[in-house]
Amino acid sequence: MPMPRVPYIILAIVVLAAGGAYLFFERIPAPPPPPGEAPPAAVLPGTPISDSENRQAAATLRDVRGGEATAEANWTFEQGAFTLGLRAEELAVLSGDQKKFYAGWLLTDLAAATVAVYLGPLTRVPSGAFAGDYVLGYATPADLRAYRGIVVTQESLDDQKPETRILEGSFP
Repeated sequence: MPMPRVPYIILAIVVLAAGGAYLFFERIPAPPPPPGEAPPAAVLPGTPISDSENRQAAATLRDVRGGEATAEANWTFEQGAFTLGLRAEELAVLSGDQKKFYAGWLLTDLAAATVAVYLGPLTRVPSGAFAGDYVLGYATPADLRAYRGIVVTQESLDDQKPETRILEGSFP
């Protein structure tokens, strides 16, 4: 008799969420700079980065509905790879019966009417230090540094069209 697939799917989701949270919060330290060079400064949300050093950025997302939800997002662009991590706190738990989910999006700016990049659905962390938070990890070889707006929406259809904005923020 074949084994049920549900436990394996749940295990895969938990492993991916935990891995994404680990990569987002426990970054591997960069190698020390060559002798004579200063180490790079940490990037804080809202800190402008010069074009020559435009390799990382961070943003704080705020609840546009006036709620308590917040999120922190950061991206890096190194060796031709763009990676982004996002962790949202205080988002309402969505019932599985409603088939609703949270999704992340990059915009050219927050006022833009057209969404530039669909980042995918956020995953709820089931246990551990970040239990109850929602996380998202995204990686691509495309250079997405020009997209400064980032939003989290609540979706009812998986049609890659944004629905209700929940959180929004900007990268410097």
